[in-house]
Amino acid sequence: MKNILTLCFVFLSFSLNAQEIDKIYGGDQYEVYEISVSNAQHQFEVLKSILKELGVYTIKEEIWNKIPVTFHIKFLPDDELKILLDKELAYQNNN
Repeated sequence: MKNILTLCFVFLSFSLNAQEIDKIYGGDQYEVYEISVSNAQHQFEVLKSILKELGVYTIKEEIWNKIPVTFHIKFLPDDELKILLDKELAYQNNN
């Protein structure tokens, strides 16, 4: 079991500002997850380091220098994290 505090940070960030995206790379389809945060560079840096610590594969990081400044990270979660994120998406879609 991964550290519960690190999972909570990712889960909370995801539940507030996230989406699931189907992507196709070289004929293979992947479920890509994206977390976006606005005006929160420190939170973005912490999120990146936690995802790295969890062994999550990061596909892309973007910073949109608009108002507000938004930070985006697209990633492929491991199985344990994917289950949690999918449950949150299902909950959001039902409410």
